[in-house]
Amino acid sequence: MVKEEKSRYIAFEIIIEDETPLEVISVFNSISRSILSLYGEVEASQSGIWLIEFDAETCHGILRCTSKSLDKVQTAMAIVSSIDNRPTIIRLLKTSGTIRSLRSALEQPTLTSEDLQS
Repeated sequence: MVKEEKSRYIAFEIIIEDETPLEVISVFNSISRSILSLYGEVEASQSGIWLIEFDAETCHGILRCTSKSLDKVQTAMAIVSSIDNRPTIIRLLKTSGTIRSLRSALEQPTLTSEDLQS
């Protein structure tokens, strides 16, 4: 009998300077390319990443991965420096085994780049 791998969910925020909304496919492709370039095709395929949801207006999202690849996926997400040739920062907010707790984390207000400058 094959055991199903446990999933982990990562809540994240994308910090970007311009107001143009990001496309879901661009976000997913940037994270995928980062994993692929850091760890190669084998680890990328075993990571089991899937973008569960992404809100283009707030730039918040939830990504699913396998529990074994959690650390590698978090590292790859943290080093993404551009999406669609626009400078970006991916800030990891929370990691959990359930989506419910992550949704509550996304509903709480976070600091913006304007808050940091004042």
